[in-house]
Amino acid sequence: AAPAQAADLMAKLRSMQELQEKKRAAAAAVPAPAAPASPAQPSPAAQQQLARLAAFLNQARGGGAANPAAAATAAPSPRAATPPRRASPDRVVVAPSRAAPQPRKAATSRPEGPNAVYIIMKSSCHEFLAQSVEHELWFTGKPMAETLNKYLRSNTTVILVFSVRGSGHFTGYAEMYGPVRHRSEHLTMKDAIGQLPQSWVYIFRLNWLRVGSVDFAETAHLKSDGRPVQYARDGETVDADAGAALATMIDAAAERKSKKRSGQQDRPPSPQRRVIK
Repeated sequence: AAPAQAADLMAKLRSMQELQEKKRAAAAAVPAPAAPASPAQPSPAAQQQLARLAAFLNQARGGGAANPAAAATAAPSPRAATPPRRASPDRVVVAPSRAAPQPRKAATSRPEGPNAVYIIMKSSCHEFLAQSVEHELWFTGKPMAETLNKYLRSNTTVILVFSVRGSGHFTGYAEMYGPVRHRSEHLTMKDAIGQLPQSWVYIFRLNWLRVGSVDFAETAHLKSDGRPVQYARDGETVDADAGAALATMIDAAAERKSKKRSGQQDRPPSPQRRVIK
């Protein structure tokens, strides 16, 4: 029952990510509206953006979120002063940070280069990852929060590779693009954060780039400091080459799954099999 439940949750994770990517692709052709003068009174264009976001979240909940109690979220007011680091017309943003905001890249591209670091993140359950994909938030402890914020201030691209403890798989990766703050300091996201578990204390924004399942056995050749990456501790930085190779394997796994699912949908029913409508 446990492997079947994990597979079902992984399918939901991929489904929610595909919905987000479709929304981003549709919004890419629409120029971003100017920031409103006051967060308390958003412009009509901003109100339309918030309505699109609410529609997406309702659709995600209707598709079956892993944790129904955590599926609801409220759209916050848009940022008034400075543009977000990774802005998009239909995305929720956090309050401005002290660090200078950086322009966002395409949601489907994986940043690479000498300034990219790869960090392994261990989740205690698949439900937490489902909430992370839906809300585009993640949490960590205070010591790790200081390390992540240090990377962010130094203009380092932080790629987080996720795994669920005991699953034997890597499940996807995301890019951090907002500073880590105590949940009480995310003033523009109080309603959304209120739906998250109380154990999520130090929270930050991220952008999920890919959801795909890769068995640990397939990554045995990827080593960091002489050890396979599967043995990395929660929050441990791995060798950049090994991290990039691991992300590429997750990309390939997600593509195979997508093609297989697409082929099943396009395949006509067998003439020998009765189709009940």
